[in-house]
Amino acid sequence: MKKVVLVGFGGIGFRHLCGIINIKTKLNIIIIDSSNKSLEIGKRRFLKEGDNRFGHKVEYCNELEMQNSKADLAIIATTSYKREKLVADVALKAKPSYWILEKVLCQSKEDLETIWLETADAKNAWVNTPRRSMAWHQKLKKQFYGGRALRFSLTGGLWEMACCAIHYIDLVAFWTEEFVISVDNSELNNNWMKSKRPGYFEIAGKLIIKFSEGTELVLQSYPGIQNTILHVELPNKKTWSIDENKGTAHSSDGIVINGRLEYQSEISQLLVEEILDKGSCELTSLKESIQQHSIFLDAMLDHWNRSNKCNHRVVPIT
Repeated sequence: MKKVVLVGFGGIGFRHLCGIINIKTKLNIIIIDSSNKSLEIGKRRFLKEGDNRFGHKVEYCNELEMQNSKADLAIIATTSYKREKLVADVALKAKPSYWILEKVLCQSKEDLETIWLETADAKNAWVNTPRRSMAWHQKLKKQFYGGRALRFSLTGGLWEMACCAIHYIDLVAFWTEEFVISVDNSELNNNWMKSKRPGYFEIAGKLIIKFSEGTELVLQSYPGIQNTILHVELPNKKTWSIDENKGTAHSSDGIVINGRLEYQSEISQLLVEEILDKGSCELTSLKESIQQHSIFLDAMLDHWNRSNKCNHRVVPIT
């Protein structure tokens, strides 16, 4: 029986479980959360909504004990705060063969180094920026890949840019097969806003991300904007307008490619099946995501310190 350790049983952790539970191969799923409240809420919700028809062994714990056998997969679905210490603890106690880590990976470039070292003995590790694994975005890649110096721009209301920017950074990297070289934070607002999650903050304004072959991604978040649309301009001046909420992508010359953002539970089932069966999946490799996070976190920490006239080591985003 293969063993999956799921750390963090909030909203994302619960959706991971709802996907994993549909895998036909019998699993030992160990769910870890330091909060008794989160465990109880999740257990009650799972009893109401879940369907353990394949007879998986599901355990609930406050902390991970030293295990006699290695975990085949660890999924880290906690917030970013002190994630590097959590990863070190799971690596010591469970020695996972594979990892899936939630974004934002952590809160500083130094903590990225710790995560990299603590997962080094695993066979592979990935970060859950899943758009590149979705059929719709894979179809769209065929329209964008191969044209250098593309321009992408996303403008929307207060769409949690600090938390979610890495999704679009990774998506553009996937579409173009370029890597991030800089993040310009000079047009971000100076006033940080409290996030929905206590202890974390969000930001509005404009971020400009530049990639290795001249592609540029402009992310904008401002109050009062109703729709969040991703615009793409190709070198031949052809344009695309992508509305992820509606599942539509329209080009200026009349091409329409419709699709949808897949649910986390759907994604988790397929990814975990592929990892356990083949040792591979379509998520972003930890190595590639660390390169993206390193430049992004430096820019966000720099802006946090300048805005608040402080010299903190970490930026409180998740």
